[in-house]
Amino acid sequence: MNYALILAAGQGQRMKAKEDKLFMYAAGYPVIYYTIAAFNDHPEIEEVYIAANDLNKSHIEKLVKNFRFKNVKAIVTGGTTRQKSLEKAFAEMEKQSKPKPEDIVLVHNGANPLVSLDEIYEVIEGANKTGACIVGHPVKSTIKEIDDQTIVKTHDRKKLFAAETPQAARFELLKSSLHK
Repeated sequence: MNYALILAAGQGQRMKAKEDKLFMYAAGYPVIYYTIAAFNDHPEIEEVYIAANDLNKSHIEKLVKNFRFKNVKAIVTGGTTRQKSLEKAFAEMEKQSKPKPEDIVLVHNGANPLVSLDEIYEVIEGANKTGACIVGHPVKSTIKEIDDQTIVKTHDRKKLFAAETPQAARFELLKSSLHK
């Protein structure tokens, strides 16, 4: 079985918006709609769990109900950090579903609505083969390492990838990692 944990408990502090970026509209729907739909509607994802915050949880619950996202099994209150939110969503999934060691768990940021069908397929396939897999894209910008205000090194962008979500791992591997 394949599970998706959507982390939507952040405060969006880097964006400095007056409203929760998850509920800003894009092409007629809130951003979080597209994120949930991508996993709810994916043929290889059986269950979805969402970590929300105190301020947006009721809005996410309403959205899930209104759009009849049938694969969303629970919306939990996340923690003060991404790690704590992941732990809470993972614990709820473990409690409700009793995953097998080889089951695949995908972790995705709620504010990343443009995940593709193929990216989800590919991380599931990669995690089945190797135990874990992440989406990454080649870096196009020149990356400079600095020490105070002095450039120390220019990194070879051919060796760099920008890590993104979804990230996937076998249940047993992710569980072990969370406990460490």
